[in-house]
Amino acid sequence: MRAALLSLFLLLPMRVLADDAGTKKTLAGAKAALEGDLRKLDPARAADRWSLQVTPPFPDGVAWVVYGYGQRASPQLADGEHIGTLFAEARPTAGGYALKRLAEKMEEAGVQGVNPVAAPPAETLAAQDWVAGGHREAMPPVVTRVYCAWKRGNGLVAGRLPSAAKTFLDGLKCN
Repeated sequence: MRAALLSLFLLLPMRVLADDAGTKKTLAGAKAALEGDLRKLDPARAADRWSLQVTPPFPDGVAWVVYGYGQRASPQLADGEHIGTLFAEARPTAGGYALKRLAEKMEEAGVQGVNPVAAPPAETLAAQDWVAGGHREAMPPVVTRVYCAWKRGNGLVAGRLPSAAKTFLDGLKCN
């Protein structure tokens, strides 16, 4: 049964994001690179430790960047979760992903509510593709919808993003 599920998973298409240099990178690849970096910061990875969360891709020069941060649930929080600091960023390169460490250890940034509503997957992927593709044409409304929804549900993280990502979100003029 496990083998059948694994082979089915391997047949599914991987979502690919393109940067301006024409290289193709997956968001899953950036997440895997950040996962390895989180293991260095939090090697025990016990049940009460941080799990990896990633931001959507943000435009950054000629490519895109994804930021990794920690998240952990707590039985004492019925409708919230502990959010860790942004610890690294991942950028696509010709040979994989360039990681830049933003913190030397995982620390709690605060608690935020759990956001049960998410954009439909097709809208999320369309918005991420537009951002990662170099955004040469006018911004489609789906980008504003998806990124503003992400900002509303992840205000603690959004408030700690580096300036280029904050500038992008501020430019969307979210309500």
